[in-house]
Formats: sequence, structure tokens, C-alpha cells
Amino acid sequence: MIIRRQCFVDRDGGFTSIGVVVAMTLVITLLFTSSQIYWVNSTSADIQFAADAGALAAENVVGEYLIVARVADAVVLSMSLFGLAVFGVAIVVSCIPSFQEVGLKLMDLGHKVFDARDTCAKQAQLALDGLQKALPFLCVVNAATTISANSFSPSATASYHGLAIPLPLSGAKTVFPDDSEASGSGTEIEEDNKRTAEQTEAAKEARAQMDASKLEGYRADCGGNPNYCMYERAGHLGLLSGIENPYFASVELWRFDYAFQRAKAYYHQRLTRESPLDSSLDEQVRSYARTQLYAYAVEQFELGYAHTDENGVLDASFPELPRNNSELRQSELYSRNLFPLSSDGVLHGSPSCPAYQASVAAGTGSLEDLEQGQLTTCAQCGFDVSSMGQVANASSVIENGFEFHYRKMVDAAKRYEQASREYDQQIREAKKSASSALDSFGQALQSLDGKRFDPKPPGRNGCIAIALDTSSHQIPALFSNSLVASDTTLTPRVAVSAAALTEDDASEGKNLLAAFLDRATGKLDSGTALGGALGAFDSVLSMWGDTLLAYTEGIDGLTRGVGDFLRNIPVVRGTPLAAWAEGALKETIESVGLQGVDLSTPKPVLVNSAHVIDADDSGLLSPLGLAKQMYADLPGSGSGSLLRSAFDGILLEVELQGGELLDSEMTLYTIRFADIPGSPEIPIKVSLPPQISARGKGLLANVTSSLRTALGGGGENAIWE
Repeated sequence: MIIRRQCFVDRDGGFTSIGVVVAMTLVITLLFTSSQIYWVNSTSADIQFAADAGALAAENVVGEYLIVARVADAVVLSMSLFGLAVFGVAIVVSCIPSFQEVGLKLMDLGHKVFDARDTCAKQAQLALDGLQKALPFLCVVNAATTISANSFSPSATASYHGLAIPLPLSGAKTVFPDDSEASGSGTEIEEDNKRTAEQTEAAKEARAQMDASKLEGYRADCGGNPNYCMYERAGHLGLLSGIENPYFASVELWRFDYAFQRAKAYYHQRLTRESPLDSSLDEQVRSYARTQLYAYAVEQFELGYAHTDENGVLDASFPELPRNNSELRQSELYSRNLFPLSSDGVLHGSPSCPAYQASVAAGTGSLEDLEQGQLTTCAQCGFDVSSMGQVANASSVIENGFEFHYRKMVDAAKRYEQASREYDQQIREAKKSASSALDSFGQALQSLDGKRFDPKPPGRNGCIAIALDTSSHQIPALFSNSLVASDTTLTPRVAVSAAALTEDDASEGKNLLAAFLDRATGKLDSGTALGGALGAFDSVLSMWGDTLLAYTEGIDGLTRGVGDFLRNIPVVRGTPLAAWAEGALKETIESVGLQGVDLSTPKPVLVNSAHVIDADDSGLLSPLGLAKQMYADLPGSGSGSLLRSAFDGILLEVELQGGELLDSEMTLYTIRFADIPGSPEIPIKVSLPPQISARGKGLLANVTSSLRTALGGGGENAIWE
């Protein structure tokens, strides 16, 4: 094959001298051109970073406002919860005897907390409304300052100016949730607490009678006298032991039920073991009379009962054995046919009586028939009503008789039973009034559930930042040579960025609340109205801390706060009614299902400006959104030429207003979108609250002056293309 020599390739396939020169020239040209492109892109991109920083700085102001608003809401809501928690504690305290005055002081403290809550809410509303009016101004200043501070860049020194537009421009009025139902519940709770306290005092008196009667009964049964008591006599006379005759070391372990069972076992044992002590006729008659007495006692104890419920209320029917002739005549021992009767109409004291054995038996007769003259007394044994009365009386009037102590125990049981029923009635009434107070408390707590202040400040949808570089940038000489043009110049540039808020970890919000509480604790000493009302209950402030955190923790925080406070009142655990009220209070709190609220910290992040524009209902920057949409819809939208053609004829005009600042409101600038039919002029106004100082107004004037100079000066319109 014959290879002909060409201009750039030699016969053997290598480059010719001309080819080498051309290749080297192209490489050098491409190298310097690529360096120029890199410099252009790098320098051009710097302004986007400045715009991004400006957008974040502007939206950060909105985020800081939301933090302030949420903390204010947490404090206001926690004070409502705190006031209710104090009311709830007052309900429990009213169930403690002799604590009525403390309960009244707690109710007074609760009312003061709600008054302080209303004052705090009003002040917070004024402050937040004033701050909200200044937000657009603060966004502009923060963005302008940040963008200007980014004028220096590694690639070139720029002259950045910018502004930010918060969307929407206006916020909703600050209105904290109404707590009138919660604060108004204090009146109903207080009335119920007064009734509870009265009934608690009456229950206290009945309880004192119960305790005294129980102690007396215990002493009669288990050891008022170290030598004689039912326990000792049952063991000595009835030979009872073990489970039938238990000993109780303290009155707390003892009940009237046990004394009843001891007496029942005693008479059963005495009946089983009864026998004459000797063979004399008198002893035979007394033994037979004792047998009738014990049999009657066993029968009566089978009909009797004694039961003490969990509330200490005694329901009992203690048999009462006769101890003299008068009581004997009122018992069935007097009217029943229990004693041997002979056919001659003579009543005998025992079947062992010789006269009875010598006569014809005619069944049995009664003492009542004897006293009424229907029967006659046996001349040999002489048995009559007095004989039977002496047997019953013998062990009832002296300390060494079982019936002597049994009678004391029965008398104490009667007083205890009456007092326990009175106590139970008063406790029931107290529970009824306390339950009414708890119902009011629950309804008040329910009225707060779900009521949260939802701040809606300017810029809640995001902020659009516009950055302008008014300087021109000449390509560095390093990137120039004879093959590449050296007169490349970057003209003034503009960049648009946007930022919106996202939520950060909620733990920061909690720390924020905790820090606030620490500061509040230091200021709330005994000299303040609230601190002075605490009295001995210093832990009330700790309860406020838990209710403050209840804003995020819901039920757990509030329940823990109330529980911790009540644990500092030891008498609560020792008072059954107060312990019941504490449990009912916690159940009421849990039944409401109070939900915690997200206190996460809002942080600004960069987003596509289209998202911010679309979220704004005012349509303030809808033409810009339309332009971005037109660009996005074009095929090959990454092309710079297509981008330029998409924005052809869409001119953004920004007119900075001249004139002096007004005290109440000023127009910072006006935005127009030229060449779009029907595009309105949009004045960007900032309301200046009275709190804005002269220094702040001067700063605003400097910002507008700098922007005016950057955009052409003299108050003339500047056109950004």
C-alpha cells in the first residue's frame, strides 16, 4: 500500500511539524480556555453562596421568633396547668383533718397563679405582636448585613448588596388560648373543698371515738390488766389455747371480730367441760344453772356476729348475758322451761335434787311461772330467780370473771360501732364533695387539652433572598496569552435563594425550658407575692417546673409534679381519705389524656425558591415562580442560551423609596415584573413598632441607602435582568 504524505501526517503515520505545532496550539488554547471557564464559573458562583447565606440569615430571624413564641406559650400554658395542679392538691389537702386552712391558702395561691397567667399572657401578646411587626425589617437587615459581609471571596473581591422578602409579609395576631373555664373552676372547687373539710373534721371526731373505743375493747380482751382479761380468763377458766385463744400484741393488729370468736369458743368449751365441783346439793344446783347459762350463751353466739370491713366499720351483734335478776327477767333464761318440774308443781334447781328424785317428774318449768305463782319453790334445794341470778352475777361483777371483761368489751364495741358508722357516713359525704371537686378539676383540665398557641409570623413559609454584585470582574492576567482573548469581564450579577424552617431535635426545646425555669426560680423568692403564699410548701415551685415540662411530656409531667408535691406531705399517706383523693386525682389527670406538644427548635434550611413561592397565598412573587416554571418546562433547560431566552422580556424592577423614615411605617422598596401584562406593583412595607430605637431606624436608613447606591443611586429604578 502506498501512503501519501499529508499536511499533518507523515508517510510513516507520525505527525508532521505543522501537525505538532497545531496540536500544541490547540492544547494551550484549550488549557487557558478551561482555566478561564473555571474562573468564570467559580467567580459567578460566589454570589449564590452569598444569596444562600442571606436567605438563611433572614429565615433564622423567623426561627428565633418561633422559639420565643413557643417558650412564651409553654410558660403561659404551664401556669394554667400549675394553677389547676394547685387546685387539685387543695382537693387532696382538704381531705386531711386540721388542714382546712392550708387548703384555703392553696386555693388562694391557685387564684393568684391564674391572675399571674392572665397578666403574663397579655404582656406576651403585646411583646410578640410588636416583635412580629418588626420581623420583616429584621429579616431585611439580617440578610443585607450577611450578604454584604460575604463580599470577600477567594476568587475575587466583590461588592455584594442584597435584601430578603419574607413570605408572607404579615403575620396573624397573637392570641393565647382562653383558660376562663379552667380559672373559673376554682370557685366550684373551693365550695366543694369547704364541704369536704367540714365532713373531714366530723369524720376526725368520729375516728377519735373509734380509736378510744377500740383501745378500750382491746384492753378488755388482751391485757388492760396484766392479770385479768378475756384472753387470760379464757385460758385459765376455759382452758383455751392456740388458735382458739390468740394473743394480739398491739391494738393495730386487733379487731372486735377476734374478741367475738374468743368468747364464742370460750362458752362452747365451758359448756362441754361443765361439771359440779363437789357432791353437795348447792353445788349440784349451781352447776345445773351454769349449764343452762352456757347453753344459752352458745345458742346466742351462734346467732351473733361481728365483722369489721376494710374501712374499719364494725357490723356486730354481741350476745349480752344477764348479770343480775333484772337482766335475767329480760332474757329467755327467765321465760324458757329449763328447770326440772315435779308433778306436785314444785320447780327444782337440778335433776339431782332429792325432792325431785322422790317425786313424779312432770317435765320442765320456767322461772317466770315460778314468780307468777303458777309453781312453787322446792323446800329442799330452794332454787328460785335469785339462785339463777347469783350464778350469772358471780363472774360479771368481779375482775376474775370472764363476763366482767366481756361486758367491758361489748360496751366498747357498741360505742365503736356507732362511731364507725358515723365515720363511714362522713367519709362517704366527704368523698362525694371531693368527687364533685375532682369532676370540676377534670373538666377544667379537659378545657386546656389541645389548646395551643399556633404562632404564624411573617416569613413562616420561608424567605426569598436576592443578592446583587455591582462590581465587574476582569479575568486575571495569568489566564491570558496571545492565543486567548484577555478582555473577558464579568458584569454585575444577581442570585436568588430561598430558605424555610425545619424542626430540630426536641431536646433542645426542653433544655430551653429548663434554662428558663432556672432563671425564674432565682427570681421567685419569699419576697414575691407568689413566693410568700407558699408558706411551708416550698416544693410548690418544683411542681410548677414539672407542669412546665408537662408542655412536652403531657400526662407524665403533670402527674409527676403533683405526686412529688404530695409526697412532701407525709400525713397524706396516713389518711385514708386523702390517699383515696390522691389516687382519684391522678386517675382524673390520666383520664383526660393530656398530650404533650412538640417543642423542637426550628432551624432554617435552603430550599428551592419555588416551594416558598408556591406556599405563599399572597401571590407576591408568583411572577418569579411563573418564570421558574417556564424555564423548567423548556427542553434542555440546562442550556444557558435557553435560560436567557426563557427570561427574555421578564425584567425585575426594584425601586428603593426615598424620603425620610416615618415613626410607624415606611416603604422599603417596590417590586415590579416588567413586560408581564397585569403585573402589579408590590410595595414592600415594614411597620416599625414604638420599641424600635432611633439607632435601629438609622440602621434601616443605611441599608436602604446602600441598596439604592448599588442599584443606580438617586432613587432611580434599577433593572435586574
